[in-house]
Amino acid sequence: MDTRYLKTLVTVVESGSFSKAARALHLTQSAVSQRIKFLEEAFGCSLFDRSGSSLLLTTAGEVVLDSARRILGIEETLFSKLKRLNGRQKISLCCTPTFGTVYLPGVLNRFMLECGGTPTDLNFLLHNPNEALGGLLSREFDISIIEHCPNTNLSMFQTYSLPDDELVFVT
Repeated sequence: MDTRYLKTLVTVVESGSFSKAARALHLTQSAVSQRIKFLEEAFGCSLFDRSGSSLLLTTAGEVVLDSARRILGIEETLFSKLKRLNGRQKISLCCTPTFGTVYLPGVLNRFMLECGGTPTDLNFLLHNPNEALGGLLSREFDISIIEHCPNTNLSMFQTYSLPDDELVFVT
């Protein structure tokens, strides 16, 4: 089973609503609902009591939630141990097309020079800011470099501000 579905369940419960979970996961509310429906069909039971206006887990939902949290913790531990075992650091980097084409070549060059003897596997992707943030949440990306996201809650991430660009008109 794709652990993104389990992460969606955990996020729905922790945020208290499908719409808040959708915002946190950078998905549509429909996509969150479809993921929960998939889990319910896969397990053959309802995870939420839909009789009232508040979001309540069923007894089966509590069992699935507890297991989902443990599975996600095991997955995180597994990836961490495998990275150490391999002796290689694998980095998945995502950034917006503007940053990726204008600034990233210089940044990567400096990174490779500074890391010198450290063997590193680098997976590099270009995405829009919402997809870059969603990839961080789903652990698809280790690092995302994003510009133009002023109304986005980034409190769950370790963030670093980059210097502002100087814009110049050229005629």
